[in-house]
Amino acid sequence: MGKHGRAAGRVTRHRYPVLAAGAVLTVVGVSLLLLAGGSPGTSVLASGESPGIASSSGTAPSGILIHGCLKSGILSSVSVTGTPNCPSGATGISWSAQQLMQPGSADTASGTAVTPTGTKTDPPGSTSTGTSPSSSHSGLYFGLAPVGTSLPRSDAYCAAHVEPQPETVPANTTANHTMPSGTVQWGPWTQRISFFTEGEVDGDFTGTTGEILEWAACKWGWSQDYAMAEAVRESSWQQSEVGDNSDSYGILQVRVSRAGDPASTNSGWGGYPWVEKSTALDADAQMAYLRACYDGDTPWLGNGYTAGNAWGCIGSWYSGDWLSAAAEGYISRVQAVLSSRGWTKL
Repeated sequence: MGKHGRAAGRVTRHRYPVLAAGAVLTVVGVSLLLLAGGSPGTSVLASGESPGIASSSGTAPSGILIHGCLKSGILSSVSVTGTPNCPSGATGISWSAQQLMQPGSADTASGTAVTPTGTKTDPPGSTSTGTSPSSSHSGLYFGLAPVGTSLPRSDAYCAAHVEPQPETVPANTTANHTMPSGTVQWGPWTQRISFFTEGEVDGDFTGTTGEILEWAACKWGWSQDYAMAEAVRESSWQQSEVGDNSDSYGILQVRVSRAGDPASTNSGWGGYPWVEKSTALDADAQMAYLRACYDGDTPWLGNGYTAGNAWGCIGSWYSGDWLSAAAEGYISRVQAVLSSRGWTKL
């Protein structure tokens, strides 16, 4: 495993409008679907990204520019004839229909391109209830939200939108249905990330192992496939996994203490014993770190660190630095699991 941390100052987050999903535009008689639901691997709209489109023929009309107004996450005044006069506070936006067919990403590691998939937005006023998934599932797939997306989404929102998944690791059942009680003692490394200092990492969810990973990916705007693959690499989806000489715990191996310190000292990321007892808290904490890294809030990683590189962030969870040889090796191993969809073979 080998997760480490380095000294740095307190980080801040930036919040920007989120592009609402689920809109359907009708342009020159062709239905342009902005959000495609369905199975993993289907490209769907990511909050703040140019949307992908589809037509009955599967081909985008070439040369068409789609214009609209964006305000408070809502797309309106859609036109193909020119940029509309947007109301006060709204931003005029345009897309090329040809470009929309293949949304791309600047997110790379080791020269490997990553194609973003979709995320869902959190409705205003949502509150955390810790409830399990409801019956009103959207059938959508959570993907990597762009840098600057307003996160985290609420626990309750993500609980209501995860898709039911069977339990493939029955040994996780107790931990999957355990949420922290009382105060979680986080360690000094979390003081660098405001998600932790503001109490937003809480593990407030119960479900199957797959549902928990999807819930955490929803909450932090992370790719659920990345989460699934990394959990295979870290623990083979076993919440009982203990690594780094009893310093790291859980399905995504949160390093609770520095090398040589008892786990109970919580001298690293901390969270012990709850990151051992609660699958949801373990996943919540790890993906909160990844989101902070992706947003540019972990400058202590050094070595040319920059925001917007998901694979670089995944590598740093293992190595504690930016795109070192150890990080690159870990990235390759997780990418191999992702390519084979190893979590479907557990």
